[in-house]
Amino acid sequence: MWPFKKRNQSPLQNLQAAKWAEREMQRQMKIGRKDPTPEELFTGFMFSVTRFSEGETETSEAVLFELGCFSLSAIDIWIFQNKPASRESVFDHLMYRFVELYSHIFQTDFEEIGSVLEQRLSIYGEIYGSVGMDIEKMIKALIQVMLFSQTKEKPCLYEREALNLDYIENFLMHMKISSWLKHCYPIILNCVKEVCNAQE
Repeated sequence: MWPFKKRNQSPLQNLQAAKWAEREMQRQMKIGRKDPTPEELFTGFMFSVTRFSEGETETSEAVLFELGCFSLSAIDIWIFQNKPASRESVFDHLMYRFVELYSHIFQTDFEEIGSVLEQRLSIYGEIYGSVGMDIEKMIKALIQVMLFSQTKEKPCLYEREALNLDYIENFLMHMKISSWLKHCYPIILNCVKEVCNAQE
């Protein structure tokens, strides 16, 4: 289901999310199943999200958390538009496991991380509701919450304050996110489609 070769699975710094994703990915590859399951989708989802940190020493758990929230929002929109009957069995499972994993990583209450995720989904949902899938506005919002989260010890409710990078840093972050969306997100979306079809 996931077109990653073994050579791409080297450990990524000391990020717990990356280590968890690589360990689970290797375990599931050994098992092998014909039809993809929501749990396999979650593992692959996290594996793809953690590719964002590959080769980067400054990437934090918080940055990966925010990218995960952003990606879950995009998945939710796609499922709502194309496979609404699969939302409970597929998307709700992704949300639950995402919150469960990060509540463990950050040693925080499940409900607290869940509230943060819900707020992030609301932020991206508001953008989609007002201007549609405007990827530039989405990326700008993602960069803002990434900056916000990097100043905190753990994910918390976004105060929607304006935070700024200098021009070069903003350009580089924008390019990095755009590259991830081009190369990794389509893989996630294709696998979401596979799992939704398997659930029918």
